[in-house]
Amino acid sequence: MRHIKGQDHVQTQINQSRRKPPPILASIALIAYAVAIVAIAYGVLSYSSNHSSSRGNSRAAIQQSQKSNASFGAVFPVIFGSVLIAWVATSLLGIPPNRITLKRLLREFKRNDEVGKLAAGREGERAIALKLSVLDERWILFSGVVLDGMYGDIDHVLVGPTGIFAIEAKHWSGSIYYNSETNSWTRQKMYGALEESKDPARQIKGTSSILERALGKNIQPCVVFTHPTATVSGKHRDVAILTLNELLPWIRSRNTQLSKGDINETEQRLRKQMRT
Repeated sequence: MRHIKGQDHVQTQINQSRRKPPPILASIALIAYAVAIVAIAYGVLSYSSNHSSSRGNSRAAIQQSQKSNASFGAVFPVIFGSVLIAWVATSLLGIPPNRITLKRLLREFKRNDEVGKLAAGREGERAIALKLSVLDERWILFSGVVLDGMYGDIDHVLVGPTGIFAIEAKHWSGSIYYNSETNSWTRQKMYGALEESKDPARQIKGTSSILERALGKNIQPCVVFTHPTATVSGKHRDVAILTLNELLPWIRSRNTQLSKGDINETEQRLRKQMRT
């Protein structure tokens, strides 16, 4: 099998994100601000409580007043230090003082999770390429396919004797359920939590339509879940839903027949129209 690689858009996004300041700075800033707020609240409540008890000129009142002042004085360094740490962290993140908001900090905090998802996606794409590498020389695998009009890319386009396949890789773990009646996806992770997931078939269906118009040939789209623990239930009307081990048998079982001339023509068209 020949492997033709387009622009590695996922790796580009990962590299761009990693060149930015580490997201842990957002965590530090959030914790520091939280400590400052708690310290301020504690100081105010402590001062108010002690101050209300210190009215009068008795010796006990004077001692209570001194205790009140000492309590507030004790938390002041904590407040000052926390705010200073938060200011340094946000400065390193490149957030101007007048633009510091909880929403902005949370976005920076979530960036680490986004990098993790991109890296997992990259692992899934590599797993598919490795699985398909056993195919003979009649097959051609295009990776990172982007054509004009596409939002995002197609992870892989496989061209061979049994047709043209548009492949979307998802490195999801656990049990994945597709409900055709509600067109909804549910994912149960290994620790048992259920969560609604975005429709992975929607993107590959849209990009396959663009690819079909560009090549003038029928495209067979599929979503492949590459994680070793992934199990899949449900059947989509337009997109095949497969695990990694089901991919090759499904490809080989297709009824479409492409001649060597058709395969060469498709390769030339795709090479010409791929954006790099």
